[in-house]
Amino acid sequence: MLALSVRQPHAELMMLGVKTVEYRSQPTLIRGRRVYIYASLYCGPAIAASGLATGADLQSLPRGKIIGTIEIYGCSFNGEDYEWHLRAPRRLKRPRRPARRANPVWFRPW
Repeated sequence: MLALSVRQPHAELMMLGVKTVEYRSQPTLIRGRRVYIYASLYCGPAIAASGLATGADLQSLPRGKIIGTIEIYGCSFNGEDYEWHLRAPRRLKRPRRPARRANPVWFRPW
């Protein structure tokens, strides 16, 4: 199974089911398949944390680990970016470090 690298807090918002669209510059051909969500080592903009519980600390979110899986069920073009449509997040009981080095978008973690 492939892993998708996503910065925090976006990865956490995906696991909570709040973020159901991922914007990317390239389309994906994946449909109806689960992929791992890898929370990258670097954090994204703090403004994205507005969907988290009040008082959530960005630094306490897991980073550098696979935190769960999500299904990509569609992809569309909105005129500027591609929207990858996401559903059915499943969080791992314990986040795991991948055995292989993470890449900026897709990689095989094991």
